[in-house]
Amino acid sequence: MTDPISVSPDDATFSGSMHSIGAMLDYTPIAALLISLSLCRLDVWRPMKRVLLTSAMIAIVAMLVFVLQIPQDGQFGPEVLAGMFGRFLILAEITWLIVVGIHGVKLGASK
Repeated sequence: MTDPISVSPDDATFSGSMHSIGAMLDYTPIAALLISLSLCRLDVWRPMKRVLLTSAMIAIVAMLVFVLQIPQDGQFGPEVLAGMFGRFLILAEITWLIVVGIHGVKLGASK
């Protein structure tokens, strides 16, 4: 469980601090898209272009939906679905990482 949003950084629990650090990953899909675009320029990654870009775009959509779920007034409660969509975002990010990792391992094994 995380700390209430009103807790100062000095009074945050370990769990609350880890939640704040994890929140920095919310914008990872932008990096995933930029890395995918860069990788697709390399001959060995071209066969993965569609999968790389699709998985990165799914992560970006998940990020946008997550951000739109955050209440403008800062009042979180059971009816706010940001936590659920945040988990979808994490799943999309992990999926992109798996796609990159599997192809990277295949490239390494073929040398």
